[in-house]
Amino acid sequence: MGFLYQRLNYGARSGRFISESGVERVPRGRFQVVEFQRIRYADLNARQQENYNCQKLAAKLADYGFICIRLSDDWQGADLIACHLDGKTSLRIQLKGRYCVDQKYRGKDLYIGFRDDEDWYVYPHDDVLNQVLSSNRLVGTKSWDELGCYSFPGLSKQDKDLLEQYRLP
Repeated sequence: MGFLYQRLNYGARSGRFISESGVERVPRGRFQVVEFQRIRYADLNARQQENYNCQKLAAKLADYGFICIRLSDDWQGADLIACHLDGKTSLRIQLKGRYCVDQKYRGKDLYIGFRDDEDWYVYPHDDVLNQVLSSNRLVGTKSWDELGCYSFPGLSKQDKDLLEQYRLP
């Protein structure tokens, strides 16, 4: 397609692009009018949701001086790296659809980023995991006992209190 646009002649007087056959063309990306329509998050597949969440979180972290780099494949458990403008601080963030803890992230110096309604949270996984474990809330759950992970179905008042310091208003 790129060569097609190179063969178009621009009519200086008319401001139109005319092909060699005389047909008027609108080169893609140059004068094309785009109609923006909001998407429904629920209509996205899992990979699209992860990409969407990455962009949303990156925009939110930009307000706090972070520039985010999306990783094409989990690197040491991270989906993205957030680098602060101070040149010293960097966060390795695993994106999740909701609040969770997982044994496989333990000891990896990871942060978990997730959205709850309009609020975003970025919390240090191991610190929050230790607090949750000390409360004995996961004892006896099949998910934690057998799989070593637990995904909270929603944020209780207790969860919101625990995570408040990690909420990005």
